[in-house]
Amino acid sequence: MNDVTIDYANSNKLSPNLVQSMFNLREKVFKGRLGWDVTSIDGKEKDEFDDINPVYMLSSNNSNQLEGCWRLLPTLGPYMLKDVFPQLLRGEELPKDEHIWELSRLAVAPQSEHYRMKANLNEVTFDMFRNVYDFAVENNIKRYVVVTSAAIERLLRQVGIPTQRFGDGKLTRIGKVTSVCVWVDINEQFRQAVYSPYEIEKEAA
Repeated sequence: MNDVTIDYANSNKLSPNLVQSMFNLREKVFKGRLGWDVTSIDGKEKDEFDDINPVYMLSSNNSNQLEGCWRLLPTLGPYMLKDVFPQLLRGEELPKDEHIWELSRLAVAPQSEHYRMKANLNEVTFDMFRNVYDFAVENNIKRYVVVTSAAIERLLRQVGIPTQRFGDGKLTRIGKVTSVCVWVDINEQFRQAVYSPYEIEKEAA
């Protein structure tokens, strides 16, 4: 099981080395693998939302190698759906509530062997889903807003995490990626999806 740390960017609980590794990983995933039009400097992907003290989730293995990351932002301030991708609202009212947060920049790249879990998901990603649920419960977050690809949306549904598309529900092409914004409710369905017995395959990933 990986060590997962969730805290604000300016917290001394976050390892500076892991934070820098996060920017490297994001560059590899979003610019290199997905071909998104993102800002990349010296092999690191950062944007304006990294400058407003977001919450980061960092997942590292026993060798202190970063294997996954996520960024969380409250919807009372600047966030990606509002300031970068308003077209993904699809006619729905813009979220602005202390109990609604945005999830963005999910990136996973296991550096060691891991079991396959529910919906054939590697345990790094599955454990991050569990931790993001726990963070919501602990911080009185009722819903997440997730700007993501259609592929990640399918993954969330396969795991059993409740999702609902914004507005008319139509997909939108952004650059090379078929994109969508979904609601994720923090409810019993989500809890059961991440706390049901692990469905572990015999072979490691």
